Amino acid sequence: MVLHTYQVILFDLGGVLVEVDGVAALQRVLGQQLPSEEVWQRWLTASAWVSMFESGQCTPEAFATGIVTEWGLAVTAEAFLDDFRHWPKRLFPGVRDMLALLAQRCTLACLSNTNSVHWPHVRDTLGLNGLLHRYYLSHEIGHLKPTRAAFEHVLADLGCPPSCVIFLDDNQLNVDAAQDVGIQAYRTVGIAEVQATLQSLALLRPV
Repeated sequence: MVLHTYQVILFDLGGVLVEVDGVAALQRVLGQQLPSEEVWQRWLTASAWVSMFESGQCTPEAFATGIVTEWGLAVTAEAFLDDFRHWPKRLFPGVRDMLALLAQRCTLACLSNTNSVHWPHVRDTLGLNGLLHRYYLSHEIGHLKPTRAAFEHVLADLGCPPSCVIFLDDNQLNVDAAQDVGIQAYRTVGIAEVQATLQSLALLRPV
């Protein structure tokens, strides 16, 4: 059963369905307690190596070597890559049950800026495999959020109008970009905000 006109719920992964230790891990290897927003903003917007790796344009080894050099880290590339592999910690508690309920009502998909190291870990070790109907991963589709091309790729593959898609992301830049193509997008950080937003849209019943 589809409620209202919503056909698809499109999730970000890190910070929305998956608990990620990225900022704390970067602070550890930097040896500095820089503000979280400053660290994350630099990682997301100022690193050429992150963009290349998460759009599938370089190997994990090249990425790790580039990051160690770019950030001046006092660790080897091998040590950084081993730590990086475990940044995604777990699915937030309640994610599996929530997705099982939603899957009866809508098509469930994710659009994630991710890579060939994190994705197998999230899919297999953390157990996201089989919980969604479609997976749109930046390193596979070749487009990163918040580019318009990333959202247009998803809409073309889904074959539905943007007004029928709900998008949940913890980054306001990505929310704004989704809204620019006509998707109903909401900023949600963590599972409690995800559930509250879906309840407000009558897609989940209040607990």
